[in-house]
Amino acid sequence: LSAGCLELTGYSAAELAGAQRQQTYNAITHPDDLTQVFAVLDAAVAAHQPYVVEYRIQTKGGNERWLWEKGYGVYDELGMPTGIEGFITDITERHQLEQALLQREQYLAAVVQVQQILLDADPTIALTELYQTVLAILGEVTAATHVYMYLQTTADATLWTQQAVWHQAAGVNPTPPSPALPETLTWADWPEPWRSQLQPGTVVQTTPASAAMAATQAWLTQGQIPALFVLPLQRDGQVVGCLSFIGATMTGTSDPTANIELLRAAATAICLAAEHQRTKASLIAAEAKYRSIFENSVEGIFQSTASGAYQTVNHMLANIYGYASPADMIANLTDIEHQLYVDPQRRLKFQSLMA
Repeated sequence: LSAGCLELTGYSAAELAGAQRQQTYNAITHPDDLTQVFAVLDAAVAAHQPYVVEYRIQTKGGNERWLWEKGYGVYDELGMPTGIEGFITDITERHQLEQALLQREQYLAAVVQVQQILLDADPTIALTELYQTVLAILGEVTAATHVYMYLQTTADATLWTQQAVWHQAAGVNPTPPSPALPETLTWADWPEPWRSQLQPGTVVQTTPASAAMAATQAWLTQGQIPALFVLPLQRDGQVVGCLSFIGATMTGTSDPTANIELLRAAATAICLAAEHQRTKASLIAAEAKYRSIFENSVEGIFQSTASGAYQTVNHMLANIYGYASPADMIANLTDIEHQLYVDPQRRLKFQSLMA
């Protein structure tokens, strides 16, 4: 080993390879990578070919580093291997950049998938089912153990109701294991300073060890929550719910700020879907109210084409004209001007008044 190993590993050449060595190079190689390293070296040496391999080590200071190694076997006059010679360089920064890019692509793909699911959703599918699918996508990309979704469903802006829950064991056990959050949450349930953070739309991310106040530490500890990330759901600038990720915080990701902004895009799509559902429910209610007025009116109500065919009539009008039902009237009275009016000119006069 050259003197350069000190900078790479924190160990001097004597500590790793000398007679008084304190450690072996194999021992500081990451155990998950050691088998692969041996396989690459053995194959290359047996084939009398150079090798290239990437792996992790733990430095003397306890840090993890990614190394790139290229080398070849050294052989005696009979072609038997006697050792290897090679070059090792630190690629930790490059690997971190690659991982950051990969993670960013994963977050972006998850957000696009969430948006697509909500935009293309079959209107017959319950919104809670869509939420469940969305939480599964977001839970996996954030490496959370549980994800809870809450929304305001009443006029009380301080009361949020649980809309959906996802957890890693969802496919095996339908009952979410601990930790579990309550069916409803109010502002009073959130300890300070989280209330102050959530109200303007700021995310909350914490662990029991990093919680600044005893109240927040107790809240996490009592709930068996190892890490918490809360993303507010906003509509028209007001917080109307949240996504709570348990077992995950963005501080451990490669680019926390960018990943949070991508998750905010997913949150926006969820809020739009919820708003669409609320608008649809209002329209259905309004239509039902109109239909009730139309069907139960004591006066005849109708819609017709300019050419003189009925499109819609209520029961009262059909009854007034002596038909068994609205459908019977529409099917048989197809020329209002000549079948209904004694004086066809009255129809023309009616049309001129409506023009």
